[in-house]
Amino acid sequence: MQIDVTPVFKNSDNVVEFDYMADLSAISLTYGERPAEQPLRVAGRVFAEYGAVSLSLTVCGTLYFVCDRCTERYTHPIEAVFSVMLSQDTDVEESEAVLVVPEGWLDVDRTAHLALIDALPDKYLCCADCKGLCPVCGIDRNVATCVCEKQ
Repeated sequence: MQIDVTPVFKNSDNVVEFDYMADLSAISLTYGERPAEQPLRVAGRVFAEYGAVSLSLTVCGTLYFVCDRCTERYTHPIEAVFSVMLSQDTDVEESEAVLVVPEGWLDVDRTAHLALIDALPDKYLCCADCKGLCPVCGIDRNVATCVCEKQ
């Protein structure tokens, strides 16, 4: 979704708000997994404050992962909060703090994608105390106990 944010740059009293369901299923992880199987809610606003134009955005929904320890599929609720300053100046270098919108059009889907990637967990675990798989027989230790020798 593209939105025109030039009204906020022209008049600091203007605010541009958005709230929609975004298809972010194209997001791919390290091994090709695609956690966003269903559309996610993207809501936010572009506003001026203290002479700077800012974007505040939230991505909410459910993601689907495979546990790194037991390889079971699980759901993970997500609420990714993202804020950044906007600039129309093409001489400004884009960074984590500044997003350049030279034509005045903001690609909200791309920004939601960045917010979601930033909010992903470092390790995908179905639960904090997941016991994983036995390295000898491969049994899921969350479900059953094996008789393999432990070294």
